[in-house]
Amino acid sequence: MSSTAPLAMLLVLAASPVPCLSVRMESEAAGHLSAGDEPLKWQDSNIANIGSDEDKAQRKAAAQKEPAWKGVAQHPGLQAWRIEKFKVVSWPKERYGEFYSGDSYIVLQTAEDKEGAKSFNIFFWLGKDSSTDERGTAAYKTVELDDLLDGKAVQNREVQGKESSEFRSLFKKVAYLKGGVESGFNVASPETYKARLLHVRRLKDKTIKAKEVTLSRSSLNLGDSFILDAGTTIYVWSGPKASGFEKHAAGMMAEDFESKRQREARTTHKIDDTFWEMLGGKGDITAAADFTDEDLLDVEINLGDGVLYRMSDESGSLKITEVGRGELKKSMLNSDDVMMLDVGAEVFVWIGHGASSRERRAAMTTGEEYLKMNGKSPDLPIHIYKEGLAVKNPIWAEIFAN
Repeated sequence: MSSTAPLAMLLVLAASPVPCLSVRMESEAAGHLSAGDEPLKWQDSNIANIGSDEDKAQRKAAAQKEPAWKGVAQHPGLQAWRIEKFKVVSWPKERYGEFYSGDSYIVLQTAEDKEGAKSFNIFFWLGKDSSTDERGTAAYKTVELDDLLDGKAVQNREVQGKESSEFRSLFKKVAYLKGGVESGFNVASPETYKARLLHVRRLKDKTIKAKEVTLSRSSLNLGDSFILDAGTTIYVWSGPKASGFEKHAAGMMAEDFESKRQREARTTHKIDDTFWEMLGGKGDITAAADFTDEDLLDVEINLGDGVLYRMSDESGSLKITEVGRGELKKSMLNSDDVMMLDVGAEVFVWIGHGASSRERRAAMTTGEEYLKMNGKSPDLPIHIYKEGLAVKNPIWAEIFAN
């Protein structure tokens, strides 16, 4: 099995929701590292109260004041919001699965079992061009929503182009659109519409992905479907090796664009000279075999069964220690601490019942800093799980099946 990048020896949580904490990473086989700076005496800081019943009640009371959360999670299904100028704004149901690259979103999945018990999965999605303020607001509001749900939700960070299969499976289609609320790119009249080309592909996990690509013939390939949205005319072009799923999805998406323009646009599968002129002219088109899922997603390859780490502050400073790699078992998950699993393309953080308040509140930030300090893509999905709550992610379930 391949190994992960060398561990960073010092990890500083610069963006933590609690005061800055020094985190040391080491292997159990390497022995204890020599002490660096004097550990933060957190008992004397403002985080000593974190995790108490009073603290939880205060956070929930604050969350109840957010208008966007009114009536949230009442029924099974999806609910989504977009971050607009620091505010959480409901996203139209008919547009679920559409994401502007300049924006950040929050998606809540509520499920209910046969006994009526509910479970919650919160995803905050970050567009590649979204601002730091929007990203920060999405992360903060995700924690706030979890507080409202009494801490019973799974938190997931998803970044455009590197989403987990679990996130993509929530939608019939996932479409990336350029622009966002800050750029004012929303609805344009068909006559003045700036043409765009969308690539529609069915991925290996059987989800449909649509992504806006460069308006050029070079973006086409013979194995997928494409939508050329020219405003008043919406073309649907499919390569000879495109699947029926891709053709159907492209057609439905084009008709959806048409329906939102109050009969001022028409969808057509008849490809004319105007279509080719907008793409730079007729010519050779990329073969189906020369394009893969990775070209559309930019996904890193999983590293087998992954590497498991233990996060603990029992020494006075937060320390991360490697527990094992390859053959991992449930028994390796320590209920007294926070555990982190790195499988290459995704990172999972598991919070044990007995984990300290400091370990709990630093979980997401530790995952982000781990990616940064170990030379991994900062955009990989990060999932936060809590002991006792159901975990539906197939990668986690397969690794810890025993």
